[in-house]
Amino acid sequence: MSPVFLFFRRRSRTTDRQMPPSDVLMPAVSTSTMASAPRVAASIPSLDQAIETMLAILDDYLPPPVASIPESSVSVTSMNERSVGLGNRRGTETRGTFPVLALKGVRLDAAVRFQLWAATPVEVETAMADLNARLLADRDTLWIAGVLRLALEASAPADFISPLNAWRRTSDYRVLYEFHYQDTDGAESLIARIPIQSDLEVRDSPERETTVVTDEMVRWDNEAAPPVVIRGPFNAGSLSVLAFLTGTAPTGTVTVKRTFDGAVGAPTSHPTLADFLAGVAGPNAPERHAQISFASLADFLAAFAEEPALIDAEEHLGSEPAPMTLRRKPVVKSARNRIGLHVDATGVTHFLKILYDGDPSPGAGEVKVDRATGQMTFGDAVATADKVIASYVTAAGDPVALGDWNLDNVPDSYAAKVLAIQPAVHLASAADRLEIAYQNAMFDQVGVVYLRARRG
Repeated sequence: MSPVFLFFRRRSRTTDRQMPPSDVLMPAVSTSTMASAPRVAASIPSLDQAIETMLAILDDYLPPPVASIPESSVSVTSMNERSVGLGNRRGTETRGTFPVLALKGVRLDAAVRFQLWAATPVEVETAMADLNARLLADRDTLWIAGVLRLALEASAPADFISPLNAWRRTSDYRVLYEFHYQDTDGAESLIARIPIQSDLEVRDSPERETTVVTDEMVRWDNEAAPPVVIRGPFNAGSLSVLAFLTGTAPTGTVTVKRTFDGAVGAPTSHPTLADFLAGVAGPNAPERHAQISFASLADFLAAFAEEPALIDAEEHLGSEPAPMTLRRKPVVKSARNRIGLHVDATGVTHFLKILYDGDPSPGAGEVKVDRATGQMTFGDAVATADKVIASYVTAAGDPVALGDWNLDNVPDSYAAKVLAIQPAVHLASAADRLEIAYQNAMFDQVGVVYLRARRG
């Protein structure tokens, strides 16, 4: 990448407009802070991705192209990288009850230059005034997109570029932009057991103390498959799994048992999960000593549903074939869902009221979403050049990349699933237990399953 011409973005439209020669363009300027890019590149594809994402957001505010006039552009003239929190960490995303993804970010403190072109000085002045007004009016939308601060620093008067027979005007803004990404922090697995040994006098002596610290989670794999044993007081409101299985699923039954210390005789066996939960769930459950057996691990996992996930800022172009359809489905009706319509003609983004299947037809300022198919019906006309930005909850989340247990040099893909238990299985005292056991001491096929109970 050239140290002089670093980050430059033009309006991405097809037209017969002419391009200004390189000696006429105002170049972006490099700074010493660009050397910090490799430090971030280990966690995200490159710092360029964050810069390109920021410029793509600002590019939407450029005026439409005009034939025979150089295209308008937005570029970075200087930049400093700033951290987000400690180690660029914003928080942790869980799948079920598993904290598997680190939510991270990087901030760009950048000087950004808008360069506009027009045929007359009046037109270029009008275009710049309109740009500034739209940026100010859209500050809330820009905040949602990650532009935390946008301040006009300098604006040069219009000048005539005789070789191009066009007028140019520039404005410089100071931008603070926050780019978000997810990372597993290089984790190979989750911590399910912590063995602790304490040698009081002599190393490895018979008198040493050994213990294993666990919680309501276990790991089953082709080396070991210990049972889950949960003691009260505890209300088991759901079970969560992260599962990585390759090809043939492990054989062997899985038994879920609710029991208590001192129980006499064999537990009551139930034919279905619904029958089992009807007997043992709730504070006044009729049974305290019952079980259900699944014929295989695959049957056990089939009782779980996909873990919901938030799809953030999914973009659709107005030129897409009708009906415009969300990429992930089914869609979950949630207060977190947001759908915005960016109108190209005005450069303004409007957030629409969301209706769902079963609701009346959408009117102006509304969009109707079919939760099963993801199809969207708009009450407003969506032009070809318009853009729809959707953030929504889907019933099926993305898989989690974690480790390489099967040693194929490809990160393992774990599916996150959850089994809701409503009402919860009520374990009133330490004598009450919920046990989940795999039939064999270990899997007979390569695979990993993390299993955890969640309070409810």
